[in-house]
Amino acid sequence: MEQTEKKDVADVKKKSNVKVSLYSIAYGIFGCIAFVSLVVIGVMTGLYLKVKLTKTPHDAAMKELRYALSVTYKRPEFQRMRAQRVADEIEKLPKEIHQALKDFQKWKEDYKALFKKTKRSSSASWVLYGKSLYYFSKGEKTWPDAENFCASRDAHLASVLNNEEQDFITSQLKQASWIGLADENKKGVWAWTDGSRFQKQFWSAGKPNKTQHVSQSESSCTFITPSSTDRNWNDDDCHKLHGWVCKNYLGPGQP
Repeated sequence: MEQTEKKDVADVKKKSNVKVSLYSIAYGIFGCIAFVSLVVIGVMTGLYLKVKLTKTPHDAAMKELRYALSVTYKRPEFQRMRAQRVADEIEKLPKEIHQALKDFQKWKEDYKALFKKTKRSSSASWVLYGKSLYYFSKGEKTWPDAENFCASRDAHLASVLNNEEQDFITSQLKQASWIGLADENKKGVWAWTDGSRFQKQFWSAGKPNKTQHVSQSESSCTFITPSSTDRNWNDDDCHKLHGWVCKNYLGPGQP
């Protein structure tokens, strides 16, 4: 009986020792993991702080910018200004819509009047190209009379502002025709009668002829000749007879 009790006590001690060993191993593993975790956390924290604390040339400027923006957005007058701007634009809309409708109606009336005048007073017709109507005469007039003819139809002798327009007018011509370019205000200073900016030039070789006219005070006017080349502008005495080309710009403002 005593031997049996001793054996049981020995087994209990043996099991206790095994449990203690297992706990010790487990604690050791957990301790290692915790240590490694702390080391990793410490390294990452160090790297973060190093990056965070390292200054760049843009840091100061960005800091000032963030501060300025935050102060501006918080200002009450800024909020009111944005709201006021929107309110002002909304208030303008009815007037702008009314003006647009008014302009549209005027253009419609101008177009109707223009076509009525053309049909009633001339055998030639108006041709639409781009944003303008062009009139190519069949008869001949002096340059001033041709400009007066165009003006009576709410137009001017044609201005030529780009290569495409030059090609179009040249393709329609049947005879040498006046256009709206002259130096009538100052000798040698060319200007369009419709007020367009004088930029493109398509003079024939040797033109404009500065020695053509006897009187230096006499104005020169420009006509286009039918030609296969786009360099077909010529200057002449404004009182010579040529055909003419009128132009009526249909858009808003200057062409």
